Amino acid sequence: MKCALWTLNGLLLLLLWVLLRPNAHEQLATTQRNRAACEVDAAFRILGRPIHPLVVDNLIASIAESHPQVSEMNLVSPTLAVQPEPLPVNQYQGFVIANYPDGEGAIGYRCLGQTSQGIYVLDCWQNWGGSGYFSTVLLATVEHRAILDGFEADQPPQPTERTVIRSLGEIGHGDRDDGTIALIGDCLILGKSKYRESDQHIDLSRLK
Repeated sequence: MKCALWTLNGLLLLLLWVLLRPNAHEQLATTQRNRAACEVDAAFRILGRPIHPLVVDNLIASIAESHPQVSEMNLVSPTLAVQPEPLPVNQYQGFVIANYPDGEGAIGYRCLGQTSQGIYVLDCWQNWGGSGYFSTVLLATVEHRAILDGFEADQPPQPTERTVIRSLGEIGHGDRDDGTIALIGDCLILGKSKYRESDQHIDLSRLK
C-alpha cells in the first residue's frame, strides 16, 4: 500500500512537471518575438524609430580615454533602446540628437549605411557644453547571442537570446571637422579637411 502511494505521488509530480515546464515551441516563439522586437533595420532603427543617441554614446571613447570603457550594449527592450525616459530625441539634417542627462551638451549621430558584412557606419558628434563639437565615426554590429537565463533556485536555467550592439572600433577626427564623410559600398571616405590634406579611403570589407 505504501509503495503504491509513493508511486502515485511520483506520477502526480511527474504530471505536474510536464504541465508546468516551458514548452519548447513556446520558448522558440518567445525567442522569435523578442528578436523581432529588437530587430535593427538598415537605417539603424527599431520598429521604425531610431536607436537612442545615448546608447551610441556609451560605445564611444571620451576625450580622456584611448579606448571606450564599454564595447557592447544589451538591447534589453526596444523601448529602452529608442527612448530612455525622460530624454527626448530630436532630428536635424539627418542627425538623431539627444541632450546629456546633466543638461550639459548633447550627442548626435547619423547612419551612413551598412557594409556588405552588415557593419553599421555611424557619423557621430559629441558636445559637452562648450564650443567644441568632436566628431567620430563608429563602426558597430548588431548580434543575437544565445544565453542561459532564469537562474532560480527551484528551476533550471532556460536558453534564451540577447540582442547586443557591439563596437568594432571608431575613427576620431577632431573638433568641428569640416570634411565630408561618406560610405560607398565597403569604402569609408573621409574628405579633405583642416585635419586631412587629401581624401582618405578606408577599406572596411575585412571587418566582421
